[in-house]
Amino acid sequence: MSTEPETPAAADTCPSCGAARPGKFCGACGEKRVDPHDYALGHFLGHLAEAFMHADGKLFRSLRQLLAHPGALTADFFAGRRRAALHPLSLFIFANTVFFLALPLLGWDTLTTPLESHLHAQVYAPLARWMMARHFAPGVALPPELMHTFDHREAPLANSLVILMVPLTTLPLALLFRGWRWLQPAVFALHFWAFGLLLLLAELGLANAAIRGLVALGITP
Repeated sequence: MSTEPETPAAADTCPSCGAARPGKFCGACGEKRVDPHDYALGHFLGHLAEAFMHADGKLFRSLRQLLAHPGALTADFFAGRRRAALHPLSLFIFANTVFFLALPLLGWDTLTTPLESHLHAQVYAPLARWMMARHFAPGVALPPELMHTFDHREAPLANSLVILMVPLTTLPLALLFRGWRWLQPAVFALHFWAFGLLLLLAELGLANAAIRGLVALGITP
């Protein structure tokens, strides 16, 4: 594909839709006529900064609303007041990313469950042991390599499956509120779990601070 600037001869025809473009913008699709200034580095960086500041402002407004007034973002979305806020899916992805980037820094492993816990500490442990018995003889100790491999692979998988909390919340809400369209419970679920992940992160941070304070006082929790 050629990256050469548009020539005056080709400028009369929109390269995107093929319609006539007598002015600066195409009347059919809105494509802007390219000029040499558009290829300047300063022009590109200016657009980049503008796009970042616009999204950044939406992000901070959305976070402030989400944390200070839980439910207000959802109510605003239902009422059609959406321009000032980040899209619900984008906000959830941001909260999800922050949560899993900060979690290792706090030293917690909240959403992961080792194989030993699956087999002996959970409500479904008998089912897990039955499933394992299909591959290993009863009473035979599991190879340490298997335990290590399971725990190593389970952590990123558990983190990625957090997204499933959204449809698992959406479905019962859709059944409970029959007057809602599917988008409404989905938006509520996205906002709910974005708030929940950030709240959990704050709680873990406070727990860390409390534990360190007790240790400093000579008390081992």
